[in-house]
Amino acid sequence: MFQELEGQTAIVVSKGVYKQAPVYMRDDGSLFAKVGSGFIRLNGTGSTSHAGTRIDFLACDIPLFVNQFGHLFAKGGAKYKALTPAQSEILKLEKD
Repeated sequence: MFQELEGQTAIVVSKGVYKQAPVYMRDDGSLFAKVGSGFIRLNGTGSTSHAGTRIDFLACDIPLFVNQFGHLFAKGGAKYKALTPAQSEILKLEKD
């Protein structure tokens, strides 16, 4: 199930079109953006699971982590690492 994270927003770009998208979390803590009728996975590199779509900006006031594959998570643990300053810069991460 996807659970919306109130106040967390991503701006994604696809083919030159910028879209503001609410951020959702799955039960395991993985993060997704709702685009159209579906969800796309968010990665710590600024890429997404949708070819040709990237993260332009991420407004989050929650701690973020990445797994070994670079997927973004809102839950930490032994399998996850906190975002590096370089990853935060790529995402233009804004914390309120």
